[in-house]
Amino acid sequence: MIVVSQVSEVFYPVLPGGLAQLYRYGPGLRDRGVQLRVHTTLQPEHAGERELTVNGVEIVRHALPEGLGHHQERSRLIRHALDGMRTDRADISHCLQP
Repeated sequence: MIVVSQVSEVFYPVLPGGLAQLYRYGPGLRDRGVQLRVHTTLQPEHAGERELTVNGVEIVRHALPEGLGHHQERSRLIRHALDGMRTDRADISHCLQP
């Protein structure tokens, strides 16, 4: 199994741009031995769902402190995601929004 981890500020139920493709390819890639994992932010509307699998894509949502500026929020998300990727032993990592 190959693990591919992606970092994105927004993912599911909102699917911006190329991430909609990633979401659509999830089941086929899983059948071919590729596990997709997306690290994203935990928003109030997510009702506390920190980890879930939808359409063959594992979604890991990270809670960030309130009151951060946009750039601080991005860097905090990337830091949390990188920690998670080390734990997950991701074979391929990609950050869509630096």
